[in-house]
Amino acid sequence: MPWSDALARFGDDVAACLERLRQSGIALRQYDMSDIADDVRDLAFALNLPRVSLRASFDWARAALVVMRRYPGLVEAVLMDNANVPPISYISGVPARYDRSLSLLAQRCEENTACRTAVPDGLVSAVDARRERFAAEPQRVTVPSADGPTEVLVDGGRFMQSLALALGSTPDVLALIPSVVANDDPTPFGAFLASSISDFETRQFNIIDWCAEVTSATTKTVLEAEAAALPRWRSLVNPRWLDVCERFDLEPVPDVTTRPTSPIPVFIVQGVLTPWGGQELSSFGAGLSHFSLLALPNEGNIPDNAPPCAEALRDSFLRDPTARFDTRACTAADPPLSFTVS
Repeated sequence: MPWSDALARFGDDVAACLERLRQSGIALRQYDMSDIADDVRDLAFALNLPRVSLRASFDWARAALVVMRRYPGLVEAVLMDNANVPPISYISGVPARYDRSLSLLAQRCEENTACRTAVPDGLVSAVDARRERFAAEPQRVTVPSADGPTEVLVDGGRFMQSLALALGSTPDVLALIPSVVANDDPTPFGAFLASSISDFETRQFNIIDWCAEVTSATTKTVLEAEAAALPRWRSLVNPRWLDVCERFDLEPVPDVTTRPTSPIPVFIVQGVLTPWGGQELSSFGAGLSHFSLLALPNEGNIPDNAPPCAEALRDSFLRDPTARFDTRACTAADPPLSFTVS
């Protein structure tokens, strides 16, 4: 079905699922990242560990943040990869972050001869042209998936959803984006979305965490304005989630959204090209007396073991969290993105 219809249907399904859980006696407000932080504390106590070092990635970095805020005496150090931490939010500011990620990838493409040749008018223009084409003429494709052959309707919104998933992926996926966008075939977008949809749907159930991140500045009017300002990303904005937060009494959790002020050493390894790799991370570390940020300019979602210099810095940090170390050499050594152009 068209992405707009699917989004509405999916929202109804999520609400029905949450209602079933609530009717069965499950307290939905006890499943956000602050509750995971309490579980970390309980686990440390059960294991008789007086101090722990934490490693967290993506959304779970917020759980580490809450442990720092609530139980500072327990934490030796915190290592974060691809961190989603305040002031970043999954509900607000989404179009701007994805637009920044696309623009940075377009810059890297422009610096590469083969990539520049594949999209001579620029990657952003190529994306807009493809979105407009699929919006005007949606294409049905049948692609393989975990459930067997699956029909996908690639329209403008679903094309941008697949692109958003790709921008949040590893460098090898980022390197494919320009050549796939330049090709007029909708099949790769449908196939990528079908292969990623289980993860995509699972992440939508983080609505409980999203509601915990909502602040007084997050309103439907604000979200609609963000979508109107960057209409290419409208399919990523769903103001109806705020209705779900209200319906199920999923209130904001200040410990999840408040940036830390702490002497606990924190080291973040981040790919600059991801939608979460912006200046917000420097803002996050402003109140930390021992904060280091390795921002790798040509990386997206960083695997645990790459690049090698990042892993070496992680090891150095865990051995001596309070030591000052220089990330500039690793940043400079990050190789250019190797675009796959056909």
